[in-house]
Amino acid sequence: MNLPSNNTPPPCFRRGFTIIELLTVVMCITVLMAISMPIASTLQNKAYRTQTKAQFSQWGTAMEMFRAEYGGYPEVGGPGSRSGNIPENIIATDKFAVALTGRHADGTNNDLRGSTVTAKLFFGNTKLLSFYNLGIKDIPVPKDGEKLQLMDAFQNTEIAVLTDRNLDGFINGEDKNRYPPVRDQFEATYDPKGNGDIEVTGNGMRAGVIFYSAGAGSAHSAIVDSKSAVTSW
Repeated sequence: MNLPSNNTPPPCFRRGFTIIELLTVVMCITVLMAISMPIASTLQNKAYRTQTKAQFSQWGTAMEMFRAEYGGYPEVGGPGSRSGNIPENIIATDKFAVALTGRHADGTNNDLRGSTVTAKLFFGNTKLLSFYNLGIKDIPVPKDGEKLQLMDAFQNTEIAVLTDRNLDGFINGEDKNRYPPVRDQFEATYDPKGNGDIEVTGNGMRAGVIFYSAGAGSAHSAIVDSKSAVTSW
């Protein structure tokens, strides 16, 4: 008679994780996320700053092309047609679009053609020439109910522009520019004049056109410092 063998191997048991081990893993992941998130945010802000600087440079080139054609810089700051209650020297989206592209911000220009339209509506661009191609990076597709807005890479809509109005090679008090503060998405304010970032006395700044915005802004303060703001100079 064959008897059952006593050499049958015992069943294999797998040891699971203990509560302490699981908690340790969770804590390690939390610490790594806390370390990596500020780094990722910093890298993203650097990328946005680089993109905004490039935008300002391209806009400046378009303004210089306008000057070469018409003998002066366009007035693209508020107020004006379709611009609403926008302060002087803050870019008005539609004025900017018509002056530099020959079209409204929505791409149309039917109302700009014909003998009944005054030169003022063209904002200086009486020939409806295109000096710049506005893309999604400049005017993102708006959400339902929102209007088209010129934005920097940080999605700030308040962008200041100052020009050498008397064409002496400097932007200063003689050009009758205002130096408006600009706000970020958190309603914090960047004031280049108050911060001493821009020279308004004497010769001023050697430039034909300059731009500035609140850049990354400040979620924890009402004031945006010079390091967070983005300027073209």
